[in-house]
Amino acid sequence: MTQIPPPPSYSGLPPTFPPDDLDIQKVSPEFKKEGNDWFAVFNPGVKRQLGDVSLVHTLLHESVVCCVKFSKDGKYLATGCNRTAQVYDMKTGAKICVLVHEDAEKSSQDLYIRSVSFSPDGKYLATGGDDKQIRVKSSSSSIHLSTIDHEA
Repeated sequence: MTQIPPPPSYSGLPPTFPPDDLDIQKVSPEFKKEGNDWFAVFNPGVKRQLGDVSLVHTLLHESVVCCVKFSKDGKYLATGCNRTAQVYDMKTGAKICVLVHEDAEKSSQDLYIRSVSFSPDGKYLATGGDDKQIRVKSSSSSIHLSTIDHEA
C-alpha cells in the first residue's frame, strides 16, 4: 500500500486554516498582508488568485456587525447589525440606505440581524434576525415589502 506523504508545512501554519489561535506575528510575510488596523492571511494550501489586497473602505457601524454580503455585481455591500441593515455603495463607501426593523423601535430588547442577501437582480434585500422573521425590503430605500415568519 502506498502512503501519501503529509502536505508540506507552510511557515508553521497548521493544516486547519485559519486556526483559532492564529498568531499573526508567526505567519510568513508571503502569506499575510497588514494594514494599520487590519490584516489578511492567505491559505498556503490554496493557489492564490487574488492580486494585492488593500483596505478600500472603513464602514462605521453603531453596533456589532453580524453579517455582510456583496451584491452579485459587487457594486453594493449589505451589513446586518442590531436592529438595522445597511446598504453601502462600494465605489464611494457611502451609506445608501438604512433598513430599520419596525419592531426595533417598539422594544428595548436587542434584535440582531444575522443574515442579509440580495435578490439576483439586486433590487431587494432579505434579512433574517433573532425574531425568527425574514423581511424583504427594497435595497435602495426603506420600503418594506414582505415579512415571513420562520421557526428555526
